Amino acid sequence: MVQAAGRMGGALVPLTALFALSRMERDMAALLTHRLLSLDQATAVGDASRSLCAQLSTVANELVDAFGIPDHLVAAPIASDWRAFNETDNQGEVRADMHSTAFPLRSTPLTAVGAAQLRQ
Repeated sequence: MVQAAGRMGGALVPLTALFALSRMERDMAALLTHRLLSLDQATAVGDASRSLCAQLSTVANELVDAFGIPDHLVAAPIASDWRAFNETDNQGEVRADMHSTAFPLRSTPLTAVGAAQLRQ
């Protein structure tokens, strides 16, 4: 348990930075309009955010567990293989088997490659 806590403790600084960057990305139009950031700085925000996502992907499952995110949220289609989920016309509905205990929770962690695919 102590070893896991130490590993997660090291993730708190980049996680905090990622949160701050996400707020900046959300408010980017205002930051640029009021000239609080230059275009180069705005670009750096996005680059830093993607870099932190890649860095945190190695401990994503542990972070989910540490924050106590319920399994029903982790098992949501967006948290797993959403491309495979959308191969058939599910009309926006969540399949019944998504809620079963047999559903493989977090079978594949989000990687930098996976994050890049999400941006496409």
